[in-house]
Amino acid sequence: RLGRALDPRDDGILGRPVSTRHLSISRKTGLLAVVSGTQSNVIIFGPTRTPRVLTASAFSQHVAISDDGSLTAASNPRDKMVRVWHTDDGSPDVELPVGNCTELAFASSANLLIIGTKETITAYNSDSWTVKWTKPCDSDMPRQSSWMIVTAEGDSLLTPFGTTDAALLRVSDGELLMRFNHPQGWAPT
Repeated sequence: RLGRALDPRDDGILGRPVSTRHLSISRKTGLLAVVSGTQSNVIIFGPTRTPRVLTASAFSQHVAISDDGSLTAASNPRDKMVRVWHTDDGSPDVELPVGNCTELAFASSANLLIIGTKETITAYNSDSWTVKWTKPCDSDMPRQSSWMIVTAEGDSLLTPFGTTDAALLRVSDGELLMRFNHPQGWAPT
């Protein structure tokens, strides 16, 4: 289904040939959340389900789906909000005002949604949507890249930290475990 929906020779569910801007995969369920389409909507694909566009997801930039597939989050740079939906029925859960989101990811081991901006990395408890921890990027320059990797165990997070550094953080409390420096900066390849 994903191949047909995104096939450039076919209009699919996206309306016309377009590129995929961002994606996230649920490791446990195989669900795929994609930012794509002419309006940059969030679309959920699954092995046994019809693709669905999430309501009020237009102009999304980044997307994350929880490992169990129950929650999907997307950032919107126009209104500087991160919206979270229940993936199974597409109903909205919460809107979080976060400013300029550069990346987001779920960490299932601690039930957290982790949101990066150019200045901070903040973890929200996904049960209450309260802030669990915030880590300022202690650098002269703000974060420039937009990627975030949570380990398979869900206990650590690797992300850009300033313009030429990357940081390995403990998910449970945001403690800096290791810092890496590359004079050319960090970008996914």
